[in-house]
Amino acid sequence: MTTWHVVVALWLGTAAPVAAQDADAWRGFFAACQEALGAEDSSQYAEQMALAWENLPAGHLNRPFEQYPPARGAALVEDADAAASWLPVAWDEGIESLMISFATCDLSCDEMKTSPGFEGAIGLASEMELGVERLGGSVCLLSAAGSNVVAQVGDDGVFLIDTGSFPVFASLQRAVSSLESGEVSRPLITHPHEDHMGAAAELGAAATVWAHSARPDVEIASDTIIVVNGEEVRIFATPAHTPGDLVIYFTESGVVVGLLEQEAGDTDGDADPNETNKRCRDVD
Repeated sequence: MTTWHVVVALWLGTAAPVAAQDADAWRGFFAACQEALGAEDSSQYAEQMALAWENLPAGHLNRPFEQYPPARGAALVEDADAAASWLPVAWDEGIESLMISFATCDLSCDEMKTSPGFEGAIGLASEMELGVERLGGSVCLLSAAGSNVVAQVGDDGVFLIDTGSFPVFASLQRAVSSLESGEVSRPLITHPHEDHMGAAAELGAAATVWAHSARPDVEIASDTIIVVNGEEVRIFATPAHTPGDLVIYFTESGVVVGLLEQEAGDTDGDADPNETNKRCRDVD
């Protein structure tokens, strides 16, 4: 009987319970924020977004996704200092901290990108150290890159599953170097979100990017079998969290990487998550 190591690229589950009245307190501010956004009232958007964030209690399911918008709101009203000050607040809380990386490609933040506060906040990502854990065979987990990054090592070099966010690239490089297996030759992207593919462009022209979507060098349009570092790797096209989802199975190392479970109603694609699970479990 084979022992599997399952690495979930993204897990959509339930957060710690909070009091009902506290859980709903933020909704009024958030509704006002959306109205302001529709009316192109940047000042009101910034104010209401900050209040929505402040009224979300610790442990609330939506809190990680409301940490970056206050910085964006401040940037929209051209308050670079306030915008930059929101970023380390999100970082220090330690919930989806690398969401601050969105500011690097957000046109609303252009005015603050040269400020010391902004550069210092974004620089936090490059200083972090990724955890390195061997999962099985030649496959390792590199954790804390914004998403789970998996590296398979061998004579062909480093085969990387996802890259993490753009600002964490320097940390990713250090973690890959610690594997002592050369450069990344082939990154494969599980789905086209910044926290999974943000550092892909930084790998350079020598790295051939594989993905189901997002204009890769090699497109994986259907279930595929490849051999990397002497191991058969099975790749499943499994639209679920996004239409471009992939699940990867390292057959000899016994490691499965990808989105295998999610809450009902959180699907952007057409696939049934239960069917995705069955396909992966029926590979042998």
